[in-house]
Amino acid sequence: MHFSLRYAVTTSPATLPTAAVVGSAVWLLGGIGEGARWGAWLVTLLTMLAVMDWNSRATLIRQRTRMASTSFIALLTAFAFLEQWDKSMIGALCYVLAHIVFSFCYQDVKCQGKAFHAYLLLGLGSFFFRPLLLMMPFFLFSQAVHLRALTWRTLAAALLGMLTPYWLVAAWNMAHGSWTSNLLWRTGDIHFTWMRWSELDGSRQLALIFLLAYIAIALIDYVRTYYQDKIRTRMFLYTIMVQLIGLGLMIVALGHDYDSVLRLICCCAAPLIGHHLTLARGRFVNWYFTGTLVLVVVLTIVTRL
Repeated sequence: MHFSLRYAVTTSPATLPTAAVVGSAVWLLGGIGEGARWGAWLVTLLTMLAVMDWNSRATLIRQRTRMASTSFIALLTAFAFLEQWDKSMIGALCYVLAHIVFSFCYQDVKCQGKAFHAYLLLGLGSFFFRPLLLMMPFFLFSQAVHLRALTWRTLAAALLGMLTPYWLVAAWNMAHGSWTSNLLWRTGDIHFTWMRWSELDGSRQLALIFLLAYIAIALIDYVRTYYQDKIRTRMFLYTIMVQLIGLGLMIVALGHDYDSVLRLICCCAAPLIGHHLTLARGRFVNWYFTGTLVLVVVLTIVTRL
C-alpha cells in the first residue's frame, strides 16, 4: 500500500494541535509584545474550538477528522491581514456559536428555545459587527427549507432572540436617560459601499481568489458525491452553502468591511473545504492535497511581505 500524505494528515489526531501550534507561532511572532494581537489570538482560538464543536455536533464530515477546524486555522494563518485585532472577531465567534445551536433545530418544529438562543447569539454578534443582522433571512430560509423547523412559533422565537440584546441595551439606556442611542433601528453602522477590486491590495486579492477557488472546487466535488452523505448531513451542508451566498453578496455590497466579512466566509467555508480535502477521491488526490499545503505555506509568506 502506497503512503498517502492526505490520509495521514486528515486522520491523524495530531493534525489539529500541530496546526494550532504552528499557526499560533506564526501569528504571535508577528507582534508578540502587542496586547491587541494576544486578544485577537485568543478570540480566534475560541472560534477554532467552536468550529470543531460545530463539525462534531452536526457531523459535517462523515469521517472522524478535525479537518474543519484545521482548515479554519490554515486560512486564518495564510491571510495575515486578518490577524489584526478587530471587534468583529467576537461577531465571528458568535456567528459560529449560533450555527452550533442552530444545528439542534433539525426537523424539530418545537425548537422555540433552541431557535431563540441561536438568534440571540446572532443578535449579540451584531453588537460587534452590525451587518450580521443581514444574515438573519438566510438563517430563516434554511430553517424553513433545509431543517424543516420553521413555524409561526419558531419564527416568533427567532425574532425575540434577535431583538432581546437590543431591548436589554435599550432598557439600560432608558435607565440612564439615553434610550435612543443603541436601538435596533439605528442602522448607521451598516453602510453599503461596493467593493472595488482595484482598491484591494495584493494580499487581499490573492486571499479572495484562493478562497473562492477552493469553495468552488469543494462545491463541484460535493455535487458529484452528495449521495454518499446522510440526508441530515446534506441539509447542514446546504445550510452552509446558503450562508456562503449571503456572505458573498455581503462582501460585494460592504466593501469597506472586506476583512470582517472575509473572516466570516472563512468560518463558514472551513467545514466545506475540510469535507472536500478529507473525502476527495481520485488518482492524483495525494498530489492535489500536497499542492494545497504548498499553496497555504506560500500564501502565509506572501501576505506577510
